[in-house]
Amino acid sequence: MGALTCKRCSDEEDLFGCGDPGDSTSVTIRREEEKTLLERLEGHWVRRDGQEMASLGPDGSLRWSKAFQDWESCLEEAGLSKVRLKMKRTGQIHEGEVHYDPTRIQWSDGEMWFLE
Repeated sequence: MGALTCKRCSDEEDLFGCGDPGDSTSVTIRREEEKTLLERLEGHWVRRDGQEMASLGPDGSLRWSKAFQDWESCLEEAGLSKVRLKMKRTGQIHEGEVHYDPTRIQWSDGEMWFLE
């Protein structure tokens, strides 16, 4: 059984500290194993050399770091441990395989990103 985490703030210690104390519906608790693949990948991503790459939202919206002109792309689930990145500017599609311990994506072009 996984740890209970607050969907809003991902806090495992104070699960109800982020919501309005009078509003019990403002906080949703999700177990790690109940999260979608994209929800588990939410956060800041860097390359092996430490280069900041992008930030990923739980809905798959990917915002590139300023070094990449700070534009958006879309990440989609493409299987149990596979993702597909659609480049909005160029129309290119890149596929990646998700691995854990540490959480990382191995892209089809050989690049590897790590979740910070």
